Amino acid sequence: MRYSAKEDVNGGWSVVDAVTQDVAEILGVPLIGIGKELAQDTADLLNLEESKKKPGLED
Repeated sequence: MRYSAKEDVNGGWSVVDAVTQDVAEILGVPLIGIGKELAQDTADLLNLEESKKKPGLED
């Protein structure tokens, strides 16, 4: 999977792009310091969208 939720040092959560090793963004907003459930759900959604671009590469 390309995107995953990672816990920040301050206890918040981020969505990280495994390809770039950067924090993922939606509409230019970095996905950092958010809640755990939101980070996990957003990573799942981004991975679903990514899999639609490249059929057969789902983990």
